[in-house]
Amino acid sequence: MIENLLKPGKIGKMELKNRLIYSGITFKVGDNHGHLTSAEVESMRYRAKQEYSPALITFPGLNSSMFNTVKAVNINDKEAVYALRQNLERVKINQTKAMAILGVLGNSKNNDYTLGASNLHYPTEIREMSLQEIESYIKEVGRIAKNAQEAGFDAIRLQTGTPKKILSYFISPYANKRTDQYGGSTFNRVRLVKEVLEEIRNKVGENMALILELRMEEIFYGGITLDEGLRMAEILAPYVDAVEPSLGRYGKVLDDCEAYFAPYGSILQATKLLKDNLPELKVIASGKMGNAQLADQAVASGETDFVAMARPLLADPEWISKMATGRAAEVNQCIGCLNCFTENMRT
Repeated sequence: MIENLLKPGKIGKMELKNRLIYSGITFKVGDNHGHLTSAEVESMRYRAKQEYSPALITFPGLNSSMFNTVKAVNINDKEAVYALRQNLERVKINQTKAMAILGVLGNSKNNDYTLGASNLHYPTEIREMSLQEIESYIKEVGRIAKNAQEAGFDAIRLQTGTPKKILSYFISPYANKRTDQYGGSTFNRVRLVKEVLEEIRNKVGENMALILELRMEEIFYGGITLDEGLRMAEILAPYVDAVEPSLGRYGKVLDDCEAYFAPYGSILQATKLLKDNLPELKVIASGKMGNAQLADQAVASGETDFVAMARPLLADPEWISKMATGRAAEVNQCIGCLNCFTENMRT
C-alpha cells in the first residue's frame, strides 16, 4: 500500500531510507532546565526502532530568545548541546536521522509584547524591530544552528509560519508595514529569511540539510496569496535543500492543523504548484496526510517528494509498519479531533 513512501530519498546531501518524516511534537513536559524528559526521548525512540520507521524524526522547538532565558527545551549553550547529543544517540537508530526545529523567540522579559516586523496590536502586542535587533537575531539563529550541528543533528528546519515567531511577521504583508529594506515588496519581506538562511549555511556548511517551512498562503484578506507564496519560494529556493509549504494565518496555531472536517491532502495544491514551477526543488507535504493511499500516490505522481506526519504517528507509533505489512485495518487512525493541540494549549 505504501511502496512509494518506502523508496529511499535524498534531501541535499542527506540520504534517507524512505520518504516519511515524523514531524515535531512537543508534549510541554520539559524539566524546566532546558532538557527533554526521558518520556519525550523514549517516545521518539519507540518510533525509530519499529521494523518500518520514519527516515527522519524531528526534535521540536529548540528555541533561543532575544530577551529571556528559555526554560523550555532549548539549544542555548554547551550543556544543552551535550544533553541533546545523549538524546540523539538513543533516537538515531535503525538508520533513522534527526532534524532540529530552530527558533529565536521575540517575547519581552515581562511577556507584554513580542518583536516583529512592525508595530501591531493583533493577535498580540508586537513591537517593530530595529536594524540592530535584526542583525542580532540573524547572528543568534546562526549560533544555535552551529550548536545543533555539534549536537549531531542531520538537518535543520526553519519555520516562517509558526505563531509568534519573528519570521512569520516579516513575510506577511498584513503584519509587515516597514518602509526600509525589510518591507514592501515580496523580495524585501523575505529578505530576513534569506539572510538567516545564508547565516545558517555559513555556520554549518554544505553537508547539513536545510529545510524551510514556508507559509505560502494566509487565509484572510490582505495576507499572502498562493501566487505570492510561489514567488517567495522561487526567491528562497537557492538557499535551501527542501521546502515544506504551509497554509494558514500567522497568528493562529489551529489554522495550521486540519481538523476532522477538512479533506485529506489539502496541502497538495501547494506542493504541486512548487513541483510544477521548481521541478528540481525537493518538496515535503504535511498536514492531514494520514491517508496512506493518498500519501503514496502523491509521491508516485510527483506531487511531492516526501510526506511529513505528526498526528498519525502520534495516534499509532506503528502506523508505517502496519501499512507496510498489509495490516491497515489494525491502524489506530488519527481522526483530526485536534485534542492533542488544544490540550497542549491549555497546559
